[in-house]
Amino acid sequence: MTPPPQDSVEMLLDQQAERKLILASPGRERDLRQKELELKEEKNAREEALADVDLELKRVQLETAQIESVVQLLLSRKSYKTAGTTRRHRPTVANTRSRVKYLK
Repeated sequence: MTPPPQDSVEMLLDQQAERKLILASPGRERDLRQKELELKEEKNAREEALADVDLELKRVQLETAQIESVVQLLLSRKSYKTAGTTRRHRPTVANTRSRVKYLK
């Protein structure tokens, strides 16, 4: 004969009692603390890696902004100088090369 089916409340009470027995075992608490420590270390490692990536991203953004500002400065210098020249005094290739050296 099969035992009569338990109702859901009894099943939950049985499961809870089993969990209490498992948690009450002497080494279980130590194992849980060890697992908790390992998880915290993994979390810290992930956060550190994320912070490193974020820092590198900020460094690249700063470098990009610096390069863009230098390019804008050079372009504005070029447009300023070319605006001051007339058609008769177009810069020659030799003058352009010397200007490039000067700008560097």
